[in-house]
Amino acid sequence: MKRFLLVMILIVFACLHAQQPPADEPTRILAYNVEIGFNNASKLLETAEWIRSYDPEVILFQEIARQDSKGFAEMARLWGHSYAAVAKPFTDYSIGLTSRHPFQIIETRTVDLHHGYVLAKINGVYFMSIHTSPFDFQRRIHETAIYVRRIKPLLDAGEKLIMMGDFNNYSPMDKERFDDRLEKMDPVKRENYIKGRGKNMNNGKYDYVSTQQLLDTGLVDVGYDWMKEHGIKYSSRIDLALLSPNLKDDVVESFVEFPRWKYFREFSDHWPNILKLKNLNFPKAPAPLPLPPEPEPEVVPDAVNLVTNGSFDNGLEGWKKEIRTADLGSVEVVNGAAKITRQPKATFGRIFQDMAVEPGKYYTLTFRRFMDKGALAKALVIFRGPDEKWRENTRFTYYFPWRPGVWQQGKYTFKTSDDVNYLRLDFRLDRNDKHVETDVSYQLDDIVLRLATEKEIADVTLPPPEQRPAWQPTDDWRDVDGLAIRDMDVAANANMTLKLQVPPLEKATELHVFFMDKDGNRIRNSLITFNLSASQTAQAIDYPILTSRTAVRLRAWFAR
Repeated sequence: MKRFLLVMILIVFACLHAQQPPADEPTRILAYNVEIGFNNASKLLETAEWIRSYDPEVILFQEIARQDSKGFAEMARLWGHSYAAVAKPFTDYSIGLTSRHPFQIIETRTVDLHHGYVLAKINGVYFMSIHTSPFDFQRRIHETAIYVRRIKPLLDAGEKLIMMGDFNNYSPMDKERFDDRLEKMDPVKRENYIKGRGKNMNNGKYDYVSTQQLLDTGLVDVGYDWMKEHGIKYSSRIDLALLSPNLKDDVVESFVEFPRWKYFREFSDHWPNILKLKNLNFPKAPAPLPLPPEPEPEVVPDAVNLVTNGSFDNGLEGWKKEIRTADLGSVEVVNGAAKITRQPKATFGRIFQDMAVEPGKYYTLTFRRFMDKGALAKALVIFRGPDEKWRENTRFTYYFPWRPGVWQQGKYTFKTSDDVNYLRLDFRLDRNDKHVETDVSYQLDDIVLRLATEKEIADVTLPPPEQRPAWQPTDDWRDVDGLAIRDMDVAANANMTLKLQVPPLEKATELHVFFMDKDGNRIRNSLITFNLSASQTAQAIDYPILTSRTAVRLRAWFAR
């Protein structure tokens, strides 16, 4: 209850304080690598509290973990933001971006890139959150070459652009300093250092090409000059802020929080990158949108629940439990729900149950869950065949995006293979990280495993509605089941301009654009979304794009 109240207080606090500073104050922007989802989820509330104290309009994140854009927008209420985008949903090293203000355009891409990027247009300014490969300087050169091709049309058009993130590469502005330090290192230490950095070194030296490529477009490393002028010392600098030339003179502050490294080291293995700019004139933003209600559990009449005691009315009957190590946690039923508690040094805690199933059938698993901040919780579905061997290499893992202080509904539909007749449901609370200093818990209730309905089967076997119509290049929009669709051919690996005329709209809507390969398969995590307002006249889209090396088709669509 105390933790629930804490989270609610944080959300109310964020709502009360989510207002635009006076017009004469600069606009605050933040970039932050939050180390696999806020230090493995252990420092979320502490980080959110600091973010609220800084009060940024836009945040460019790296290493967002186990979230999609919808879930991350809900989490962002903790620091007063309502809008979010995630490039690689439900992975541990995704790029993210949150904002107080609606996105005019949001673009995500991971194809051909190690982590990818999020590019958003907010209040007429482009924000690009990036994270390059941490393992190979040649890979970084390849990636920044893609960034260059993506942003050059925007810079040539005089757009305002802010690129921030984890570059995993030193800036050429620091070349003399870092090269001199490497040269003066003890020879034995230098040899071991170079060997330990592997492909990050270029013939035993630091490589600056990837960042230099970006500076050659006209981007300015504003942090270097500001920190030098203000005497901020640092031993390494890979979290950069590169700005278009038309923003250089508007910089009020640009620095990485090296001076307070002792404070921030508990939050992440990176420090926040602070940027303040004048003359951006962001409008006053409303309080964060309220959290949408959780959907009610779906009740399927006459469905047979294969789970024994899924509501825990009879304690833990039918369930097995395990805490590793045994004396470092507990599993008990509290207020009618199973509660797994894991102390900081425990490896994991879990409850699990085995049951017979039919081969080649679709099943749906539903349950309710409540997680502490810092709880890395998941559900595993592990299969077994007549040979009585568990198929660990084909198990399903359901990760839970964390939603502040509420019970959530989990649902997952899957198919058993033809050689499976048994499965295990394993609800697990994993170990977080050495920095987790408090007990964390994970509660479960109303666990149901049943045969899937026809609709649920269709949801997992059919492509989404916008992908179902056959490919049909046209010169105008066609109506298909309530969607307006426009198909066109594109050149692979090419800079192009997307030109569309959107007909009058009775209400605001989103125009989505995705790409496909020569076989008609959608290219994952490559999406552009335009927020369109209601209009009695046609709206023109004139937007530069960069296609991937396999993209030969484009589909644009919006709901009528």
